[in-house]
Amino acid sequence: MRLIHRQAEKLEEMQKLTSELEKSPAVKLMRQEQEAETLKKRKAAAVKLDELEAEALKLAENPEMKALGDELHILEKKRLEIQAKLNEARGRWMQRKGGVAGQINYERDFLYSCYDPEIDTAVDFFRKTLDDLRSPGVVSTQRSGGHRNIFTGKQKQKFESNFDSVQDALKFCQKSIELLENEKLKAVFDVEKIEALKAGIPEIAYSKSESEQNLSGLMKGVG
Repeated sequence: MRLIHRQAEKLEEMQKLTSELEKSPAVKLMRQEQEAETLKKRKAAAVKLDELEAEALKLAENPEMKALGDELHILEKKRLEIQAKLNEARGRWMQRKGGVAGQINYERDFLYSCYDPEIDTAVDFFRKTLDDLRSPGVVSTQRSGGHRNIFTGKQKQKFESNFDSVQDALKFCQKSIELLENEKLKAVFDVEKIEALKAGIPEIAYSKSESEQNLSGLMKGVG
């Protein structure tokens, strides 16, 4: 109990001391200075807050960004309009393209159904001629002489071959078949073209050529 009584007395003494200090001019002056400093800082903070809020408002209502955004919106709307027109044009184009393709096939089928049968007979003729020209032994190469020169150490060989004329005949027959196939799609076919084509097949003839070899190479081949 004495301990509690003493603590109460000490607390009372401290309260009296604090009350006296509060009444002290020095403490009052210190508190006034603290309050003045706090007020100064609050005023500065309030001014800064007003400035920042004004800047935030300007940023929220940026006229340059708004103008650019409006322009972009107009362009996007225009793009969508053009895209819609493009889709419509593509649809019309595809429909027309498909219709034309169908008409082409129809006309082709009709022309193929009633062309002059002499065309097929002529095509068969040229195909058979192609087969004959491709047969073994048609292309022939023959030696027709030669000459050795011991001073230069070279030997010239002369040949006769029908290779070039056979190739010309093959190409002519292939072109003739292509021409006749195209004639099936024409309204009128001139049968005289067939005889003219047949008469135009190049004749198989021999042409001369030469080659030169070193005698040393020939001798090695013999050995």
